[in-house]
Amino acid sequence: MKLGVALPMAGAWATPDNQIRVAQRAEALGYHSVWVFQRLLYALQPKCDYPPMPGQPWPKAFERVFDPIVSLAYVAGVTKCVRLGTSVLIMPYYTPILLAKQLATLGRLDVGLGIGCSEDEDRAQARAEAPPADHHRRLQPGGDHARRHARRRLQRW
Repeated sequence: MKLGVALPMAGAWATPDNQIRVAQRAEALGYHSVWVFQRLLYALQPKCDYPPMPGQPWPKAFERVFDPIVSLAYVAGVTKCVRLGTSVLIMPYYTPILLAKQLATLGRLDVGLGIGCSEDEDRAQARAEAPPADHHRRLQPGGDHARRHARRRLQRW
């Protein structure tokens, strides 16, 4: 069994110092990986409930969420072997080739890709007019392209 820990990404405990502290401690204790998640914004008047908990508001800690790729790059510089993981990056927010380059640059990485679940974040990205089915269609080619580019880049290392 391989165990990983979440980096402090949201709320008051999400600080650069705490991210380093958690990542280095996880590596020293022999954990397999450190993980991040992604949220783009915190809507003041959300259009939908928090998906994992219907009927509940979005967690207040989500008012402040660090960028996942920046956070992983930050802790990659102070660790040597602990794997870096994204629970889910919201693929429609990225240009596939740029994302592939960023992820391949990080190395020692496990990546989850998704299409998002927040109507408010969709609107902020001006993609609300695209139906959710379109998000699925756009994810597949982008995911394939990002995977191919990352695989080629990692093979050259």
